[in-house]
Amino acid sequence: MIADFFWDIATSNVVLIAILLIAVGAFVVAHTPRIVERFWPQAFAFSKAAALVQVAAWALLMFLVGFRVADERAETKQLKNDLAFTELQIENAKATAQDAERLKADAQEKAKEAEDKLNDYRTRFGDSPEAVCAFTPDDLKRLRNLGLPKRR
Repeated sequence: MIADFFWDIATSNVVLIAILLIAVGAFVVAHTPRIVERFWPQAFAFSKAAALVQVAAWALLMFLVGFRVADERAETKQLKNDLAFTELQIENAKATAQDAERLKADAQEKAKEAEDKLNDYRTRFGDSPEAVCAFTPDDLKRLRNLGLPKRR
């Protein structure tokens, strides 16, 4: 958490611009001694140190820019992975919804078939007094005997 905060600040635009300005200033002091001596004579004494500062500033700038680019690439890769996972979840949800619609249609078809059979039964036997009990006493006795175990 603190490391992320540090790298966010270290690779911010303000810090990178400040390091760039230091590198450019050190370059000017180190490589244009006559101009620096003319406009800023106190800085001429530091021209050798400015060359070292220039190299260090450019190295630090390149390191921080590289770190920022690598960090943004990693974040982009993570976002792509998250997007792909979300798209996969959406596809799975669509497939599940299609399966649910198919199952619902099958259930409605079976319910319609059962309702048709019930309506057919009602039209065939609904008002008939024989429909109450169409079995004869002999039929009932035969059915009872089917369920009883045989005695030896």
